[in-house]
Amino acid sequence: MSNLGFQGVYQLLNAQEDVICERAFLPDDVDREDLTLRGHRLTSFESGTDLARFHVLAFSVSFENDYLHVLRMLRLAGVPLRAAERGPGDPVVVLGGAAMFLNPEPLAPFADLVAVGEGEALVPRMMEALAGASDPRRGLESLSEKDGFYVPSRYQARYHADGTVAGYDGPGRIVRQRGWPDRMALPQSVILTPHTEMSMKFMV
Repeated sequence: MSNLGFQGVYQLLNAQEDVICERAFLPDDVDREDLTLRGHRLTSFESGTDLARFHVLAFSVSFENDYLHVLRMLRLAGVPLRAAERGPGDPVVVLGGAAMFLNPEPLAPFADLVAVGEGEALVPRMMEALAGASDPRRGLESLSEKDGFYVPSRYQARYHADGTVAGYDGPGRIVRQRGWPDRMALPQSVILTPHTEMSMKFMV
């Protein structure tokens, strides 16, 4: 909870009348084992709702170490790992954060949508497309044509011999969203808790 980007997106989502955003966290090893043994699924922090019941699951991926954390959380939630295995009844899995700016490909097979840019600029357009469709998955097609969004299922990555990305075959060029929305305040703490790295500190 010491990540201002995370808190800014949380605040932005909950400010919308037709959106409820709740948090979920990867349990530690002991709690993960307990969940598995009891046959329970991962739930949200605020209401204890099964994550698989949400329309959208959005992950903030800051570091490469988070790659496995995303997959563990999906597995604990009972959500199919690969995007190709998900259907209309499954949540749309959205990945964002600094690691996704740099290289989304390691997690591309597991993402329905990647936000490539600042969340504060992308979230309003993303929610307009997903919430405005009869099925959130139908909103993915329109987002694939907008700057700042990457829908992996609509692209095929090409690689150099050394394994680095050479380019993409798909409907258009993937462009990172840059800049800050007009008249938007800089992010600041909206959640204060002792259970975080920067305990009970208000950040701006």
